[in-house]
Amino acid sequence: MLFEQVLVNLLDNAIKHTPPGTPIEIAASVVPGGVALEVSDRGPGIPAGSEEIVFEKFRRGVGASVRGSGLGLAICRGIVEAHGGTIGVSARDGGGAVFTVVVPQRSDVPA
Repeated sequence: MLFEQVLVNLLDNAIKHTPPGTPIEIAASVVPGGVALEVSDRGPGIPAGSEEIVFEKFRRGVGASVRGSGLGLAICRGIVEAHGGTIGVSARDGGGAVFTVVVPQRSDVPA
């Protein structure tokens, strides 16, 4: 249930920051030792050097004019890290942002 909250928060942010009618993409893939989930948008992106700051409590995007408390990404990071994973953001080619969550594969799950 907690990972559902991660996905909801990432999608909510993408919806808030992406122009109407612009697609938001979700992708999942198997990576060495785990699974990666990406949420990509065509919003204003994350300014260079702010990739870690956006995950701090009460932080909002530069010039953000959308509703929110600035807790969504901090909550995401807490949930992901509690499960032994990582979360990060990068600039998307052509504009926008890509949020990537990587969680380790449980060793007791059959292949």
